[in-house]
Amino acid sequence: MIRKIPSILKTIVLVFTVSCSAMAQVKRTNEDLIKLVDKNLSSPIKKSVYGNGDVFLQRNMNDFLSNTDRNRKAAIEKQNESAKLQGVVIEYDHGGEDHEHLADILNRPHPSVATTEKYIDDAAAEFRVPAILLKAAAQVQSNWAQTGPSFYGSYGMMGLIETDNIKQITLAESLTNLRADDIKNQAKANIRAAAALLAYYQKGKPTSNDLADWFEATRELTGLSNEEMKTSLATSFYKVIKNGSKTVSLWREIIQIDAKSVVIPEYKNTAEKKNERVGNVIQSGTDYPSAINRMTTCNYGSGRNGYGIDYYFVHYMATGTYAGAISWFSDCSRSSPSSANYCIRNSDGEISQVVRESDRAYAQGVTGQPQWNGAGISTEHEVLVTNLEMWDSEPMLVAAANLAIDVCNRNNIPRVRRGVNGDRGIYGHSDVKATDCPNLTTARWTNLLNRIAGGIVIPSVSLPTLHYITGTAGSDVVNVAWKANTEPTLKGYRLYYALDDEFSGWALAANESTLTAATTSVSLNPSQFLVVPTTSAVHFKLTAVVTNGVNPDVESVPSDVYSRTVNITAGPRVLIVDAFDRVNDYKSRSHNFAAVYFNTLKDNATMRINSAADEMIDAGTILLSDYDMVLWFSGDDSSADKVFNGTNKAKVKTFLDNGGKLLITGSEIAYNLGRSTSAAEYDINFMNNYLKATYVSDGTTTDTPVSGRTGTLFEGLTLDLGENYLARFPDNISPIGTATAILNYNTAGRFGGIAYKGTFGLGTTPGGIIYLGFPLETAPQEQITAFMAKALTYFEVTLPVALLSYNVALQNTGVVKLQWQTTSETDNKEFIISRSVDGQQFNVVGKVASFGNTTTGNNYVFNDKKPVNGINYYRLEQQDFDGKTTDLGVRVLNVSLTDHKVEIYPNPTQDIVNVAFVAGIYHQIQLIDINGKILKQISLGSSTTQTTISLNNLTSGTYLLKFNGDIPLVKRILKN
Repeated sequence: MIRKIPSILKTIVLVFTVSCSAMAQVKRTNEDLIKLVDKNLSSPIKKSVYGNGDVFLQRNMNDFLSNTDRNRKAAIEKQNESAKLQGVVIEYDHGGEDHEHLADILNRPHPSVATTEKYIDDAAAEFRVPAILLKAAAQVQSNWAQTGPSFYGSYGMMGLIETDNIKQITLAESLTNLRADDIKNQAKANIRAAAALLAYYQKGKPTSNDLADWFEATRELTGLSNEEMKTSLATSFYKVIKNGSKTVSLWREIIQIDAKSVVIPEYKNTAEKKNERVGNVIQSGTDYPSAINRMTTCNYGSGRNGYGIDYYFVHYMATGTYAGAISWFSDCSRSSPSSANYCIRNSDGEISQVVRESDRAYAQGVTGQPQWNGAGISTEHEVLVTNLEMWDSEPMLVAAANLAIDVCNRNNIPRVRRGVNGDRGIYGHSDVKATDCPNLTTARWTNLLNRIAGGIVIPSVSLPTLHYITGTAGSDVVNVAWKANTEPTLKGYRLYYALDDEFSGWALAANESTLTAATTSVSLNPSQFLVVPTTSAVHFKLTAVVTNGVNPDVESVPSDVYSRTVNITAGPRVLIVDAFDRVNDYKSRSHNFAAVYFNTLKDNATMRINSAADEMIDAGTILLSDYDMVLWFSGDDSSADKVFNGTNKAKVKTFLDNGGKLLITGSEIAYNLGRSTSAAEYDINFMNNYLKATYVSDGTTTDTPVSGRTGTLFEGLTLDLGENYLARFPDNISPIGTATAILNYNTAGRFGGIAYKGTFGLGTTPGGIIYLGFPLETAPQEQITAFMAKALTYFEVTLPVALLSYNVALQNTGVVKLQWQTTSETDNKEFIISRSVDGQQFNVVGKVASFGNTTTGNNYVFNDKKPVNGINYYRLEQQDFDGKTTDLGVRVLNVSLTDHKVEIYPNPTQDIVNVAFVAGIYHQIQLIDINGKILKQISLGSSTTQTTISLNNLTSGTYLLKFNGDIPLVKRILKN
């Protein structure tokens, strides 16, 4: 990749941050964790025990938080004040008073871990919310410490946000009658406020012991405005629950959350634009290739204000999270702009670019010194001051060093710490603006600078090229092949699979111990994956790994994402062909478009789908003749790149001659094939007789949106091109013979798509083609899905049953209720329900007769009266009258049958009744008469297992005991 080198290239500044999502760190023993605290803090701990049993701990944090050079702090403040008096323009930053209050806040008495846990359990019982969610949130937000405010306005142990536009604390005041100042400053009030908010965000939904049912409310509890980051932060809470965690507080106490089985829900965010159009130019891609494009449209200054890039700034967040920072930087509704060029996640080193290097982020809040922003590249590292393990996160440090080396090398910035302010080089936070934030120790500075300066050499490694991802009908085996990397220190490869269709999480299927440097293909059963999946794994990507001497191995940027179906024995065979070889308007080095197309296909019909690169078609490794339908996408190819070579065209011709169905999409196909001036690419026979179109003219970006033509099957469709990358040169095409124009460009009289069904060439078997003169993947996924539904109908690929919904839920009686609703059914005989305990081996537990044929749909219910205790997987299948079955999906439910084991004795009774139950399941017992009047209410602690209820003052008769919890239970008692 060719880069434009700025004319003035000078220095680097370092700023570090760490977050509580660092669950990927090495597991430490209790002794190791205590030693970690003692290494960083030496002040004595004062313990206070109050009359109610609450325990508070206090120690002096000044040395831990102090600056290394108090005189330099005073000099900098004096310099800043002088500049302010001279009327110099001030640019904002995020590091304001939030960091200055750390010493005051952390020097206060803090509740012990046991007391904090009691506060959480009590609040969870009061507001009927899962305590484990509050514990996990507190772990991620603060490591169970009362801190704040963060630079984006989050307060306290639970990270509740109060800004001009986000009013969580104001809302909590009305829900709890607590004072805002108490919520901000007192741990107990902060926790109780969070519990009230979580209950409020549940929005009247029934309480449930399935944590998946609380995911949407948990997203709201994060308080973030960015939908993607809201999901990301909520997911990190759930990962703490799923994986467990063990950390240590600054007061030498172990904070442990035991792992609990939980299914992290798939959550589809509202599509957020990753590219923004400025005039006719798409601002896409990132300056650092490994960064994720999360560019903000606000909170930065355009251009460099006349400065060259002299500094590289290393900032640490101290309070707050990676997700919170990105959300804050992208919030355009606030009045005080602040941002950073890059953010680095603690747990895995993920890097997001928020502001382009050619623009100035508002990161250095030095009064009267705008040159710091104008001449610097700023980075935010996710580190919590209250979680010492996060400071030495290896994934974060490796990513930070790689980023710094790349930025410095491109801008000729010396990879050394600056001597005095104004020197080119790397700067820490207090080098620019004195704060009370904890600084990097000398050892940590040395470690980081050695990595950046080249004391630790980071070798380069090319991203690998996938050849195919395929499966076999009725099997869950994944077959993978790739092109060999050529690095001399290549150690091997790592194969990852996505945890959901949004590609928001990845797990390891195999690593370099299996996929060695000499390996270029593998076939794996999911049970052989390094992280065994709990649901069907369909999306995959590959990375390459090289050795780095005694230092950690270096992993490449991931390959493209390819997908294949699992365990499907019926339905058309479909191949997705990735011919997207050119990077022009699309800037990233890899893409997931094959997987996006896969999702849009499987969301519309049951099919057997594989993915392959077009080179595999040329080589004859993948045969088009093995498939009923082919989806071929070529992206934004141009005359500088071959869109179809001779072998490609010969294979496609044979496929269509023999009755195949082809959907082809991409720019410049007609421009290359249909113009006589395109020299060797010109092939009017292929263009007219197989693509069934003629080239009319070149297109422009103003041709969007594309709409379905009136009177065709595609009427009513809208496709907004340019959402994922710029569709700069869509082809204006016209149908040939009996082919039909199906899509109109925004410009009158211009056609963007044609469709044809019939025979091709000398063939006698009817086939079909849909040819689009633009890259369909530039449209939003929901629009692609809508188009695909029409395309599959045109190709006569339809589902025997179309599902509107399919849900499972545990009832009070311990029965699992399955409910599903169809919108249409064709030749549908019955539904088959199967259950599994491992997600692999399913056994039939019931069948439900259907209504045969319907265009309006029906509602169905099945009750599983004997679920297993623990995780239950429920697969719903449809069977035709001819015996063919279609998999309609799997749902997962965690069933806790012990919840219902309640003992009541004696019953009947004359005076008292004893009640025994499982601890933590119920938070309250109500004694109710037969008219529904509540006579008594007894609150239960999280560790309570029994209680006694007196009936002395009640008349003889029947009464009810209602146990309130995630699954309410009612028991009948009789007084003689």
